[in-house]
Amino acid sequence: MAVAVAVVGAVIGSEPGPAEELAKLEYLSLVSKVCTELDNHLGINDKDLGDYFTRLLIFTLEA
Repeated sequence: MAVAVAVVGAVIGSEPGPAEELAKLEYLSLVSKVCTELDNHLGINDKDLGDYFTRLLIFTLEA
């Protein structure tokens, strides 16, 4: 998955290319959507929780 490529590039410390930057933007967009839904349905406005749920979903789909 493209998000995993972006994370690996960040860990290695190399300059991210356009594909990695696009993957990061797509990931941040997804986190934003999850945060919006958490706020709309549960009244919880927490970016860390949105990030957690997004990562949980991505790692579950990769398994």
